[in-house]
Amino acid sequence: MQSILAAHEKRNESLHRFYHPTFQKDMVKLQPGDVYVTDKPELITTGLGSCIAACIWDPKLRIGGMNHFMLPFHGHHEAIKWHADEFVSFPARYGNYAMEILINALVRMGSNRPDLRIKVFGGAKVMDSIIAIGEKNIEFVMDYIAREQMDLVSFDLGSTCARKVLFDL
Repeated sequence: MQSILAAHEKRNESLHRFYHPTFQKDMVKLQPGDVYVTDKPELITTGLGSCIAACIWDPKLRIGGMNHFMLPFHGHHEAIKWHADEFVSFPARYGNYAMEILINALVRMGSNRPDLRIKVFGGAKVMDSIIAIGEKNIEFVMDYIAREQMDLVSFDLGSTCARKVLFDL
């Protein structure tokens, strides 16, 4: 896991960063597949359709982060047969990978898993498709949160509208 975290830290160096004059804070914009954790008073933002973003923070240490994952499965065949109870199956790797990277990065910064709070967003049906990607992402993330016994504070999932998420640490 250490080498995976190191690879993501290196990727974080190339994230789109800018100063947001309205909020008078630095902002980091995530793309699909990005994971970002910080202890700075920054804003983290992303845009979502069928993807999911999890915002996780530790209120005691005042650190947090966000991920943005696209799929809990690899392809059409796996998507058709995937179910939330297949937590360790190949189809769940993408969402599981993003969630584990985010949580482990916070733990490495000193958080205790029971102290973490989570909000999740996305999973919209934005395209006509045989595969209900948004629904499968929602099923995966809600099952993950329940299995890991995480403190789910809030969620905004489903619908047919895209979302912009702004996480103010």
